[in-house]
Amino acid sequence: GGAWYTEHEYDATFIHVLREQCVKFILSKGAVTLTDVCDFVKQTKLSHVDLGPEEVLQIVNTLVYDGKVRVAFPKSRLPVFR
Repeated sequence: GGAWYTEHEYDATFIHVLREQCVKFILSKGAVTLTDVCDFVKQTKLSHVDLGPEEVLQIVNTLVYDGKVRVAFPKSRLPVFR
């Protein structure tokens, strides 16, 4: 189970849509925190299950690893994604 599965099957379509929408949101804002991305996911109802910060961070990290967004660590602030 888990957030990435629908009826016990890995839901690649859901993850693809979630990744695409998150990257569009991050790039449109210039720089966002993980909380901003979590709020965006909740407000847009992209997920059929409630995704916590850990699950949203997993998605954002895949975007960082794929070079679609960057992570920065400003002084005395939480990491931001660009």
